[in-house]
Amino acid sequence: MNWSRVKTILIILFLCTDIFLLAIYMTSRYSATTISKEMIENTVAALKNNNITINPDIIPRKNQHMAYAEAENAISDYESFAKKLLGDELKPIDYGYSSDYGTVTFYGDRFNYKKNPVSFVLTDSITIDNEQTAKDVASTDLKQLGFNVSKANISASEKEDNFKVVFKNTANELPIFNSCVTVELSRYGVTSISGIWFNQNSNTGDDTELKKVTSALIEFIPQLPDGGEIVKLQMGYNIFDKESFHKSATLIPVWHITCKDGKTYLLDARNPN
Repeated sequence: MNWSRVKTILIILFLCTDIFLLAIYMTSRYSATTISKEMIENTVAALKNNNITINPDIIPRKNQHMAYAEAENAISDYESFAKKLLGDELKPIDYGYSSDYGTVTFYGDRFNYKKNPVSFVLTDSITIDNEQTAKDVASTDLKQLGFNVSKANISASEKEDNFKVVFKNTANELPIFNSCVTVELSRYGVTSISGIWFNQNSNTGDDTELKKVTSALIEFIPQLPDGGEIVKLQMGYNIFDKESFHKSATLIPVWHITCKDGKTYLLDARNPN
């Protein structure tokens, strides 16, 4: 018997077997991570039967994965935060505090600070005369208050020498939809700050497969009893129960749905399985 030839044949058989098994694995993995065309078509049809339209091209073709994340509220407690804005001489008022420097009120995780106009002092400091300067001043003030805005999406607008700077928070390069702060400024400095802000912790959980977007869309149907048109789907995070104060919170993966009428909706994207 030609053992050399037998060994060659066996090697070829093993290689063929490996290739076959790899093909099966890749096919099964592809099937598990993609959403079939038929499933998308059925979802679009189900929405249409309930007077909800959506362009199938905006529906992701792959199952989504996201890491859970933990975050700390920029407000450690109401009184300490108020002192950062108003000084140590605080006077309790309904839902917050006041001093000669202004007022700050709280509702759950949200705060609303208004500076007292008479506390403005004109100095040789920077005069805010353009949107970039407004962004710089607002960013500096927020950092001094303990807000990590290094990864925020920042936009600014101007109207009659008054500026508005909006900071939209992110985690793992995805938006935190209800963590946003608005800073208003005059030419001489900040006049008000309001919103909700959480600083993401360095520790982040493992990637987890989320609920299929097709399932989320079907569950969404009751929220539009009169029908409508979905124009945008976006993944991100949300902090639920914002009416209560959270010193820390888990950032929950969500689908953010935008309709043509401008209304937005958040759907819990966690996979129940």
